[in-house]
Amino acid sequence: EGVSMADIAERLGTSRPTIYGYFASTETILDALFEDRLVPVPRRIIGMLPKDQYLNYHFLLEALVKEKEALALLQ
Repeated sequence: EGVSMADIAERLGTSRPTIYGYFASTETILDALFEDRLVPVPRRIIGMLPKDQYLNYHFLLEALVKEKEALALLQ
């Protein structure tokens, strides 16, 4: 919240038009980050779990990924 495309462009050392060529808004950037960072999490964690715990954690992690907007607010 409160971060503009100008802020992002400055931090990346590029221009706003360049960023807009890839993302329509700061919200779409956040969505892309969540997809990039959260979607692979269940696969990584499931590989670390005992087989009898797989389903419980799998459903929990799927629910968390679906709630990415709520998680963004918590961050």
